[in-house]
Amino acid sequence: MLARVLEFFNIGVIILLANKNAPTKYIYYTLSLTVFSVLFFIVAIFVKGSALLLSLFITILAFVVATFLAVKAIKSPFMDIDIPEGSRCLVCSSFIKKVEGVTALHVENRFLFFDSEEHLRRFLQNFEEYVKIRRLNLVVDDIKGAYKLDNEKWKSLDVSRIIETQTNNLKSLE
Repeated sequence: MLARVLEFFNIGVIILLANKNAPTKYIYYTLSLTVFSVLFFIVAIFVKGSALLLSLFITILAFVVATFLAVKAIKSPFMDIDIPEGSRCLVCSSFIKKVEGVTALHVENRFLFFDSEEHLRRFLQNFEEYVKIRRLNLVVDDIKGAYKLDNEKWKSLDVSRIIETQTNNLKSLE
């Protein structure tokens, strides 16, 4: 019974990792361990002796590892963002390459790319203007976050003040 509860917890961890945009490897590790523990339990049912006890220990190990991975993934400020080939900076139209300093803006279910943090900030400060020029179907409230490539890892950027100022400006125009 305890083993089944822990397996359901592991499934919850998988869903949590997917919702938190955790790196895919953490999701696969947790999923693999959970599936392995379930399969081992099924085999242990048919084998007499201490196999069920061993199944419980494997399930507990999977639970501990899943918990560790969840904590590590949630605390990690990194994201795994792929830059599609042919992506261009929305400010200067230069092609985006995966090099230090490239930034990404998470909007709805996609990413907009900029060749520098300065261009990201310029885009956010003049949001309405760029939305009209580039014919984008976006509103400020759709922005979920901003990231910068640093040491080959995407780190979260704090652009909340710029977004808040832009939102306040839009409300004052209404």
